[in-house]
Amino acid sequence: MMAPEWADHGRRVGSLTRSIADTLGLEDERIRRLEIAAVLHDIGKTRIDPNILALPRALNAEETAVVRRHPLIGFEMVTGLVHPEIARAVLCHHERFDGLGYPFGRSGHRIPLLARVLSVADAFDAIVSDRVYQEAQPVEYALDELRRHAGTQFDPVVVEATLHTLSSRPSYAGAIA
Repeated sequence: MMAPEWADHGRRVGSLTRSIADTLGLEDERIRRLEIAAVLHDIGKTRIDPNILALPRALNAEETAVVRRHPLIGFEMVTGLVHPEIARAVLCHHERFDGLGYPFGRSGHRIPLLARVLSVADAFDAIVSDRVYQEAQPVEYALDELRRHAGTQFDPVVVEATLHTLSSRPSYAGAIA
């Protein structure tokens, strides 16, 4: 069973991905798939030892390796139940634009577009939300992180669309300069 905070995280990420996808001009069906992927992206964590996920400190190498299995586990859980594009977004949401992500080390446009959008929205929400290992950071800090990692961790086009999207949201607009 998914913890309530994961469900809330998935809903927030889904809302943000919808807005980013609108900014990018994606068609309605792909936006719907992206929203579903956002809700499901961390489902693989339901099969990870909850004691590891609840640690209020940085994970050691062994614990990190266990947690890094969640995209593949999630992909296996949803394959055959959802559209293949949704399953691929779940699988690739921790890939990095520079190829240093996981589980495969894909880079650039070899990472599915929905996963690239999901990655940015997921990171933004993780930064501005309380986690067991970190307090929520201010929106401006999160935006600076997105800008700083555009072209390395994140697709720079998706980062620009995210900044544009957030500048039009009343709850975030004041934090975006």
